[in-house]
Amino acid sequence: MHTSVSPYVLIQEANDTMKKMILEFPKKKETRVIQLINSAETYPNMSAYQIEQARIMLIDLYISHKIYGSAYDLCKIVQGLNPKASVKRKIKMLEKIRDDTPEEFIFSCDQNMVDEAMCFEYLPPTDVSTAPEEVYDAEFEAEIESRLSRMGEPYKSEFYRQRPYRKADGVLSSKDLDLLTLEAMERSFDYQEGDPHPVQRAAFTLHLGGKKE
Repeated sequence: MHTSVSPYVLIQEANDTMKKMILEFPKKKETRVIQLINSAETYPNMSAYQIEQARIMLIDLYISHKIYGSAYDLCKIVQGLNPKASVKRKIKMLEKIRDDTPEEFIFSCDQNMVDEAMCFEYLPPTDVSTAPEEVYDAEFEAEIESRLSRMGEPYKSEFYRQRPYRKADGVLSSKDLDLLTLEAMERSFDYQEGDPHPVQRAAFTLHLGGKKE
């Protein structure tokens, strides 16, 4: 694992690449997208929601480019991981295409490809005084995911949508910015829910400069 790589950066690259594949669908970019998504999935506590949304975006691209076999395979992967995922109608449509016009049920790249250089691997604990700021922190990601789940999908989706654009500035680290955003969302959620006494959360503490005392 590259210690400077975050799985959320991998997913953002995959999403940005797919936005450029609406008119053309080069196999090189398709391969890259699959590797980015699958590699991001290897990280402990990576958001399953973000992985699922990226795969659904790829499914829609497959369908628009009439690569129905690959779309179907990926739908079944998504459904296997989350039976409630919004792919049931797509599966029905693709099964009808398979039965009515099997010659159109074509396949492209293998959906199981990963890039080992981007995948998570366990590393011994690092001295926090010399650790790069963007080292992936599984415990922190689990805390973020838990707190977002309490608020529901709209908040979760918006948090992860904004995340790649929040940049450390030398005073606040990326974690600090994540926490500030999360706490603002929680205050908004509690206000909207009419809770005059929001739940006190003793999770991660904000430290200016990104270092723990």
